[in-house]
Amino acid sequence: MERSPVTLVAATSELQQEFDRETQQLLRRRFLWFSGTLICLSVIAILFMFIAFFAFPAAAKALSANTAGGMKVTINDSDWKNLAVTMVVSCLGLACYIGSFWLAWKRRDLVGEQFLRLTYLLVVVDGFLQVGLDYMPIGQSLGILGVFITHFLACCFLPWTPRQAMMPLIPVLLVWGTLHMILGDSALPVRTFTLVLGPLVGVPGVLMCMLRHSRRYELAERAFFYKRFRDVRRELVDARRIHEALFPREITQGPVQFSYRYEPMQQIGGDFIFVHEAAPGKLNVILLDVTGHGILAALTVNRIWGELTRITAERPDIKPGELLCLLNRYAHLTLATHSIYLTALCMRIDTHKDELIYASGGHPPAFIVRATGEIEELFSTTFVLGACSGDDFEDGAAHVPFLPGDRLVAYTDGITETLSATGRLLGLEGLRAIMRDVATRRGPLADAVLAATDAKRVGARADDTLVVELRRDNTYLSNEEPMPVPAHAAVPV
Repeated sequence: MERSPVTLVAATSELQQEFDRETQQLLRRRFLWFSGTLICLSVIAILFMFIAFFAFPAAAKALSANTAGGMKVTINDSDWKNLAVTMVVSCLGLACYIGSFWLAWKRRDLVGEQFLRLTYLLVVVDGFLQVGLDYMPIGQSLGILGVFITHFLACCFLPWTPRQAMMPLIPVLLVWGTLHMILGDSALPVRTFTLVLGPLVGVPGVLMCMLRHSRRYELAERAFFYKRFRDVRRELVDARRIHEALFPREITQGPVQFSYRYEPMQQIGGDFIFVHEAAPGKLNVILLDVTGHGILAALTVNRIWGELTRITAERPDIKPGELLCLLNRYAHLTLATHSIYLTALCMRIDTHKDELIYASGGHPPAFIVRATGEIEELFSTTFVLGACSGDDFEDGAAHVPFLPGDRLVAYTDGITETLSATGRLLGLEGLRAIMRDVATRRGPLADAVLAATDAKRVGARADDTLVVELRRDNTYLSNEEPMPVPAHAAVPV
């Protein structure tokens, strides 16, 4: 069955919403780690600068001290002014990191684009500090290399998309390019070449985000559909329980006995049996087979069950032919518009007249096994239900004897569509051979037919399978004996 575009869009939208929700939670947690890491690195850099300046003043002339933003300044023991400026810039960077950490920790109402802007702001401010310090007269720093380090670190921590990874780089690179072309001390061709290569500092981080985002989405998609699969399986179990509650109980005593064996291709299917006592001594049995299988067919069966319940409640003594006409009208008006059709075999056993009245709408032939051992076939009397309107539909109901000791076997086409080891379908001829073989047995024919079919089948079932057996008990020779009829468990899915 082809899935509706609406269903696909709904599933994709639900997946995206779930992924965005997980991303938001992960972004907050990872941002705390990222800003906390920058705080630690900044504190370490400031401490190292002080230690290098006061403990090793001679060596400090040749050392580069790491500052809060990853910048480095040449320390001269006589250059207190440069040290003070460097400390101010380093403390500004540290304050920015601490403020971002505090804001992310306290402001739980920051979500979506607001929180993303906070991550951008931190990387942009850090980049401005590093690039700006690189062009100040107090010495050299990591400059654009520091921008690369901070950006790559952010991409390693934060669950950005590739587009989001590029966003904070744009203003930083614009400022760096402007300062580089105006204040750079190298030749113009060199500055131009460096300017062209500058954006490459963001490539590793963007590639990292691309790989991680793709992998994260793949895992989220797998987890989402696995959860949906488990939910559907659980719902199918409940649906099967309710669906099977619509089936009638078997009749094991009385002048007419009734049993069936149902094997759906999937959890639930489109084969169904409906039993209704029209009057004492008159038993109606309707066998249905909806096109397709699975949930769609089961939902259709549920609708037809409701229609059958209504019809038999309003007209308890309705004849099989009239019932088949009403089912055809219902299928033509409500199901055929969705390309759903069905076959049906409507039967009434009248123990007072020892006869069977039946009307078959495109259903496979049923078999009557006489008490004498002879086998008769009940062929279809009209079209598949839903194929034509009520005005063009004729039920073609027929009357046949059904005496004590006679047995009737009806089935759905899942039996004849059994695939054998030779790659051929069992077909009607194969089923006739099985019926000739099991007709002389005393046990339940439904079990025997299903067992013989399973013995010939190779692989899984190709369709839903339902086998029904009706028996006239020859110990009940009185036409006045009432028949016990099962109650219906009626809860629509």
